[in-house]
Amino acid sequence: AEALSVAGDTAPVADAPGEPYCAQRGARLFHRRECAWVPRIPEVERIYMKTVAEGREQGFATCPVCEPWEPA
Repeated sequence: AEALSVAGDTAPVADAPGEPYCAQRGARLFHRRECAWVPRIPEVERIYMKTVAEGREQGFATCPVCEPWEPA
């Protein structure tokens, strides 16, 4: 049901400001949304996360390129 979005309905998930991190399904790293690797992840394969802790809880490691972190 996620992929079935009505045109002009709402902004696509890709622009969700509340989820600054993402990972590829089945991969081991997660990234900041601005990371150079993110455009290489197909939209259908992306998993979005609100926090670094959420990424770690899902078993992902931080990307060595963008080094996701959160201000304390």
